[in-house]
Amino acid sequence: MHHRRFTPRGAGTSGALAAVILLLSPAGVIAAPQRLDCNLTSLETKMASTTDVVAETRPITVVFDQEAKALTAYPNGSPLVLTNVTMSQIAMSGYVNGQVSLSVDPSSWGIVFQTYKPDSTSTEFGMCSVSTKPLP
Repeated sequence: MHHRRFTPRGAGTSGALAAVILLLSPAGVIAAPQRLDCNLTSLETKMASTTDVVAETRPITVVFDQEAKALTAYPNGSPLVLTNVTMSQIAMSGYVNGQVSLSVDPSSWGIVFQTYKPDSTSTEFGMCSVSTKPLP
């Protein structure tokens, strides 16, 4: 008895099949930038030896692009492009040298936003949620 093996008839068929499998696999998905709408709900300010903590509510939008390793914050509606961005399963973070740092925990969407001035440091904490609104 003669057994036949399944083999693709041409390179075009196998190439198309490989492309479909790659597109359907998690590694083949092209990640698009995502928007987070965040509310900063507490503010801690340190000046010399004094620390003040107050409750506040302030919105901030964060756009991240996992593939490009890019983070942009919109604290007052204007873009603030962060540098030295790192992204992992436990944190996304970046900063603007000597001015601002931002960190987001992707598992809980908790956010920490710090602003540095010569005499003080402000640290704001809050929560984010993934938004379907258009990117700013």
